[in-house]
Amino acid sequence: MKRWLNVLRTQAGLDASLHGDTVTLTPRTVLLCGPEFEAFQLRVQVPTAAVFTLRVNGEAFPCKCIDSPGGADAAHVDTTVAIRVPVVVGDTVSLKLEAMWVSTRGAPQSQVLLDGSFTVPEAMDRFGAPGYTVYVPHLSSLAYLSVGNITSNDITRLEFLTFNLVLLS
Repeated sequence: MKRWLNVLRTQAGLDASLHGDTVTLTPRTVLLCGPEFEAFQLRVQVPTAAVFTLRVNGEAFPCKCIDSPGGADAAHVDTTVAIRVPVVVGDTVSLKLEAMWVSTRGAPQSQVLLDGSFTVPEAMDRFGAPGYTVYVPHLSSLAYLSVGNITSNDITRLEFLTFNLVLLS
């Protein structure tokens, strides 16, 4: 058990503590959203039928939503193109995710699923592709932004590459 707790602490972006037979996991990086998300309720009834747009520091990126192969009541929202937004430790990054769909009566609908910011931590998470695990409290879910070292014109910089969010119903 201690080995797994160490992996979670050092590679998954979570603080992990053992209390008897119970493990408490606490995300280190949290998306800070405004008070409008305190009573948030997901209105998207068929996430895979919606069109998602992610904004990273104001720049828009298309996303797709697919059913989770691991659970009947979950869906994944992923970017469909490389994000390519430079990032530096200590930066404040803003994230906004909006879903748009057409109701069964043909009326266009939309909902902002998240709109907030987080500070880029010093250490990357390495529980797969290097990146940052960000807890989204009102969705009770984790988002993951993978990053990579991109070299151009003999300058290497860190850039966000992908975004993934698990929606739970």
